[in-house]
Amino acid sequence: MAYFVDRGDHNVNTVSGGEALGKYNSVTEQVYGEDAVTGRKWGIVDNIETSTWGTAGALRCIS
Repeated sequence: MAYFVDRGDHNVNTVSGGEALGKYNSVTEQVYGEDAVTGRKWGIVDNIETSTWGTAGALRCIS
């Protein structure tokens, strides 16, 4: 799996039993930008003007 995201996660450093982080993310949620560990850009875009799909709160992943 490329990305595992859990929007609204209370602890972004853990995953539930039986789940694993994606290949390109080191936390389960972040504001859009570079992942500190993997260097990949991904995250939540919470601005309707910059959202890829034109809706607030969209997830954007760019490898």
